[in-house]
Amino acid sequence: GAMGTFADDLELGRLGPAARRAVRALGTAGTVARGAVVVIVGGFLLAAGIDHRAGQAKGLDASLVAVGRHPYGVAVLVAVAFGLACFGLFSIVAARYRRL
Repeated sequence: GAMGTFADDLELGRLGPAARRAVRALGTAGTVARGAVVVIVGGFLLAAGIDHRAGQAKGLDASLVAVGRHPYGVAVLVAVAFGLACFGLFSIVAARYRRL
């Protein structure tokens, strides 16, 4: 996400310079946030596997609740929520300007 390869499949030439920058920023923030969510859930799955307790494996909602209980958790959740909102906006733009 940080490398911006998501933009290779878009026709950004049809947008003005400011809109191109905004789309790239939304795509970068959104893709990084989506990756962070995967890392959070994967970390809890890995911990459950290492402890040999499959019943402790957590899905997305339980993983985010567990992160929120840490002292820094609220800040992480706010950052992830902002990033996922960016990803949603980027997805709307990508649906319109996707190269077919």
